[in-house]
Amino acid sequence: MGDLAAGVVILALLSLEFFRLGLYIARRRSRRFANCTASLVLVLTVCFAMAVHGKLVLAVFLRVSNVIVLGNWIPLGAALLAGVAVGERSGWPLARANLAVLLLVAAWSTVGADLLRRSPALDGPWSSNGVCMQTSPATCGPCSAVSLLYDCGIQATEREMTELCLTGGTGTAPLGIYRGLRLKTRGTSWRVEVVSGTLDDLRRCDQWPVLGLLRKQEEPSRAALPWLSRVGHTVVIYGFTDTGTLDVGDPGFGRSFWKAEELAARWEGTGIRLVPREAPSPGKP
Repeated sequence: MGDLAAGVVILALLSLEFFRLGLYIARRRSRRFANCTASLVLVLTVCFAMAVHGKLVLAVFLRVSNVIVLGNWIPLGAALLAGVAVGERSGWPLARANLAVLLLVAAWSTVGADLLRRSPALDGPWSSNGVCMQTSPATCGPCSAVSLLYDCGIQATEREMTELCLTGGTGTAPLGIYRGLRLKTRGTSWRVEVVSGTLDDLRRCDQWPVLGLLRKQEEPSRAALPWLSRVGHTVVIYGFTDTGTLDVGDPGFGRSFWKAEELAARWEGTGIRLVPREAPSPGKP
């Protein structure tokens, strides 16, 4: 957990600087400038929270295990807004202080939501063809990470990866999976790489396996495990077969072949693979 603690400290220090910047803007610049700046920061913070926060794309730019913390910029926006609120010269001081506290508490609750999770992990069984099977609806991500590591000769368990990936009762954040893989590949000949694109892009790149993030599907395609279709899911894609189907390691179903259109309908566009450290990064597939 040292990387997470370091991330929280860094984020707190950055937030303090943003708070001071907000104070400076409110006290040293015109009221119009302060209001325009606060409005812009509010819009950008909301857009980030809705469209970017928690997305795997953040790990493309912040290639650190604690990107789940350092990639959360909501506290920075809230700190600047809190500084503007406290530094504003009009209105009731107590009301401005209360607003600042509410902003900071709401922003930092997003950090806590990612870190303060209860692990539901047990040690799941293995299928006969190398897929770590999940013991909980919440642990498809860690189990897929175990299968991906196993393919590269790195041993791990569901329980271990659930802890490293910060899995909670409702599932695992993509950046949590990234963290777990980063920590497990330290000191090995493998490094973690985020990939993005369509399945056709991945096929042209032809670097397998890929841990794929799948979106929710309303109509269950696998009657034996209908709950898999009602939530986001994570699988390991081992590649295309000669017939055009996809060899998929599903921690809830085992290893099977999926139709390309079936997987494409749920593919979120991002995934993770392990590549040799000495190999040059090919970037996007």
